[in-house]
Amino acid sequence: MHKHIKWLALMLCIYSTSAYSLSTSASSASVIQYAEKLLAAHQPENAYQWLSQHQQQLVGSAKGLYVYGVLALRLGHKQQAFLMLQQVVELDPNNLAAQLDLAIAAIQVGQWAQAEGLLTSLAQRKGNPKGVNRLIASYRNKIKYQLQLLKPLQQATTVIKLGSGYNDNVNLGLLTQQIVLDTLDGAININVDSSSMAMADQYQHISVTHHRTWGNASRTNTPWPDFSITAQGKATSYQVSPQYNTSSAQLSFAKGLTLLSRPAQLSLTTQLLTLGDQVSQDWRLKASTLLASKQTLELQLDQQNKSSIQLSANSPWLGPKGQWFVGLEKHKARASYLGVTVPWTVRNDTHLDAGVNYTSSQDLSAYSPAIFGDKQKTTQTLAINTNLWRFIGQDQKVYVNLAWQNQTSNIALFRTRWTSIEIGITKQLK
Repeated sequence: MHKHIKWLALMLCIYSTSAYSLSTSASSASVIQYAEKLLAAHQPENAYQWLSQHQQQLVGSAKGLYVYGVLALRLGHKQQAFLMLQQVVELDPNNLAAQLDLAIAAIQVGQWAQAEGLLTSLAQRKGNPKGVNRLIASYRNKIKYQLQLLKPLQQATTVIKLGSGYNDNVNLGLLTQQIVLDTLDGAININVDSSSMAMADQYQHISVTHHRTWGNASRTNTPWPDFSITAQGKATSYQVSPQYNTSSAQLSFAKGLTLLSRPAQLSLTTQLLTLGDQVSQDWRLKASTLLASKQTLELQLDQQNKSSIQLSANSPWLGPKGQWFVGLEKHKARASYLGVTVPWTVRNDTHLDAGVNYTSSQDLSAYSPAIFGDKQKTTQTLAINTNLWRFIGQDQKVYVNLAWQNQTSNIALFRTRWTSIEIGITKQLK
């Protein structure tokens, strides 16, 4: 029954083909009619053989070649389908269905660049049915990774990002530099550094990132290149609160390798960070590997003895690019976290990346044992991030970032709600 439905769909596709030339020869029409009878009798292989034997009579007939090409595509004759559908598009360049089928055939024969060009052209057309746009977006996502593999083994890109935003903190103590809780003659004494109280301020953001990769011909370290270097400079300035101005310079080296027959990557990152008048240096060491179940395991250690382990993987229930992750972190406090990140294609080249992250951390002791005794400080954080972006050129896109975070604790004077919006533009230079 399933096979009958499959070939019925093919028949409907054939019968629904429109806008073909009325000058098709009688012999071509009779060949197609007989092929359609074979399909109606659920004999697709015989129909394909019939069309192959009378291929010369289909020359110049967009409809005949389209039926032959689609039938070859459905039966797995990839190269023949690609050649036939190419002729159809040349004869009838406005045929949306033929272009889409040609893109699918191009993917199957490994012509990734041609498939991307066809799908990009189709995505830019106005008036496409919603289902077609979703199908186009799906296929573009599938070939994106393959196109990355086809790029030169040595590749360099530079990305410039400009943004302007606004954030608002409803702060009861989290961002303060100093909180002292103690007892004095039986009363509670509270000292809060007022210079770091809650703020609501506009800011400007600029970053420049240069990334260079060197691959290997065997691609044994997929999805990581054999070696890469990344240099990044960032600066953020606030209009009202200069003490929060930040700048950073970061340099990262990553080496692809094989660990226990699995692709892996080892990276070292060093960073110089300024916050107002304060300057700090830090380094991070991270090891990543793919597990047998196609999950990614990451281990990270930094200069401040902060260590973390994270397990992440794609999952069908999150969509083709959706990802879940769980992790543990140990520094001054122990923390566990979990979350999901799900990207959507809203329409054509408009995308929405959404993420939810929940973290629970526990300190070894409270602010003041004299007040809270042996009670440990436990903090819960819920963060929601969304990034809406759209390509406005081949290497340029505009974006809107929205973020919300709520943090609570079982210790007094410890609650924060934070929201942020940033609008900007990203330009990639090759």
